[in-house]
Amino acid sequence: NFDRLDDETRALVKRVFCSLANSPVGFIITTNPGSTTTQDLAARLDHTRLSIPPLNLMQIQGLIRQICKRHQLSDRFIGQLGDQTQGNPTNILLTLWYLIDARYVVYAETGWSAPAAIPWASLPTDLHRQLATRMVETSSDAGALLKGLAIAEHHVAAPRLLDMLGWNRERFNTVRDQINLIFPVFSPLAVEMEAMVSMSLLRSIREYCITSTERAGWCHRIAGYLADSGQPAIHEEIAE
Repeated sequence: NFDRLDDETRALVKRVFCSLANSPVGFIITTNPGSTTTQDLAARLDHTRLSIPPLNLMQIQGLIRQICKRHQLSDRFIGQLGDQTQGNPTNILLTLWYLIDARYVVYAETGWSAPAAIPWASLPTDLHRQLATRMVETSSDAGALLKGLAIAEHHVAAPRLLDMLGWNRERFNTVRDQINLIFPVFSPLAVEMEAMVSMSLLRSIREYCITSTERAGWCHRIAGYLADSGQPAIHEEIAE
């Protein structure tokens, strides 16, 4: 999502797009309704704009079944969830996570259900922040991994981050499973190590879960690792 990138990354992406303007390469980017972040790109590149409507009741049902494979959630509940989230898939998953974590949606022998009325109007407005805090507090290792990903962003791949932390694959798998019990951040496949975490969630971890001292320490560690491995510290904050 182009709107969720930080200014530095967005500028980099724009330079890459424009440098490849005459090449047989296609890009797919998303923006929020009414966004103006791609106006200058649209003026310089051939493009096709598609409007993606909110998920409908059947699509929301299908998305929920991927998370809660056996459930007794009513069409009324699913309709209310769609209204609350405006049919946005990310918001649906975040809201469903909160409802499960707060035990408004519970698991029993018959599957997942919502046994009591849900106070939709009083749900937290910043679920990214709440989820970020919850995951970082899961364990010290979970906090270390997520904070490292948040600071390193895309400049250090997950396998290299593990090398920097001094972790083996078994330790990563244990921490991955801890985090995924809270929210499906990582691929459960044994061969996959890259995070599936959204940029918004990483930004929430960076803004609300990392102190200035921790941030400086992580930047120093990452910059040292990049220098030792012969890689440039292209991230401005890490370079400083």
